[in-house]
Order: sequence, then structure tokens, then C-alpha cells
Amino acid sequence: MNTRLPLALVLAGLLAACAQEGNKPAVTVTMPEAKTVAYYKANQDERKAKLAECHDKAVNTLQDTTEAAECRAAGKAAQDAFLTVAANTGKTYKRF
Repeated sequence: MNTRLPLALVLAGLLAACAQEGNKPAVTVTMPEAKTVAYYKANQDERKAKLAECHDKAVNTLQDTTEAAECRAAGKAAQDAFLTVAANTGKTYKRF
């Protein structure tokens, strides 16, 4: 029973120290601006290079990083460019 009191005091001291640590302000990290879909639509060579880089690095596009955002933007720009070309071919397709 005598060993519980010193253990409780040590535990209370550690908790108090941790509570004081929590009052510090968070560190703010600024991320560089990601290139946009409009940028990749206007720069086809950059778009192709970024798509190749994303494929080679196997970038996870679901992450919240600048690199993933640029890969998503390049992919969307490539998709838009492909659909725009397909829409302007003048071909008609049978509707089901």
C-alpha cells in the first residue's frame, strides 16, 4: 500500500507535464501551389511529362499532397483533351 502513493505522485507529475506541452501552438507548414487543370490543358508537353512521372513513381492520387494534386490535374486535363477531340470528330454514334 505504501508503494501506491509514490507511483500516483509520479503519474500525476507526468500528466501535468504533458498538459503543459499541449499548450504550444501548432507548427504551420505551407505547401507549394499545385499546377491546375487549366495549366495542363494549355501545356501538353508538361502534361505528358507529369503523367509519365506519376506513373513511374506510382503516385497515390488519393493523398492530400501537392504531387498527388498535380497528378490528378494532369489526368483530368488529359481526359478533357481526349473527350474534346472525340466530340469534335463529327462522327455520330448509335444511341441505345
